Amino acid sequence: MVATNAAPALDHHSTQSNLADSPAAQAGIAAYIASGESVRALMDIAWKVCVGLIVLIVLAWALGALPAAVKLF
Repeated sequence: MVATNAAPALDHHSTQSNLADSPAAQAGIAAYIASGESVRALMDIAWKVCVGLIVLIVLAWALGALPAAVKLF
């Protein structure tokens, strides 16, 4: 059997400052949110462009405007 004489754990919550309250952490969080908003705006544009291209291709295929396209009718 092993016996230890370790001191009890200290309450670190009272001795450490909250990291979320620091200006550097707030700036980092703001930058993270801003980059997420930029990605969301870019993805919004990207999926709209992709849907538009797919619709254009389907219309061109349906009208027989594509070379070697299989005709529907």
